[in-house]
Amino acid sequence: MSYIIVGWCNCLQQAHRAIKWFRQFYRTFPIANALRSQFNWTHYRTLIRIDNQDKREFYIIYSSFCLGNGFALLAINHSR
Repeated sequence: MSYIIVGWCNCLQQAHRAIKWFRQFYRTFPIANALRSQFNWTHYRTLIRIDNQDKREFYIIYSSFCLGNGFALLAINHSR
């Protein structure tokens, strides 16, 4: 029975982390029409970690430019 409780605790912890990411995502990008379809969740998780809005906008444009070459996420991570 204890393994069931441990399993539920792990699920709740993962759900709590996911909700925190979703909440931060909504706060960072409140307008759904402003989202870019070529970005995946990993791109957005990286972008929402950038506190400065001007820097975030720069990296969105820069990543969009680099995305065709497969360097978008790498470009964000190495340029900060």
